[in-house]
Amino acid sequence: MTTEIPKDEQKIDHGHRNLINDLKNLLDMAERFEFHDFKNEQFPAPKGALRGFFLEGAKKVEEGHYDN
Repeated sequence: MTTEIPKDEQKIDHGHRNLINDLKNLLDMAERFEFHDFKNEQFPAPKGALRGFFLEGAKKVEEGHYDN
């Protein structure tokens, strides 16, 4: 799910916009309890899935996905 950027934030550089979208998506998932040990219904190992999302974010940093 991609979050729409408000018009007052559309001047933000592309890399920064990628960072904002990825963090908002991660927060949305957390708010839906997708990483909760007992309430999650998506991942068999929710903390492992959360770790995977952070590792993916670290890889994106190294690859310049968030560069402006």
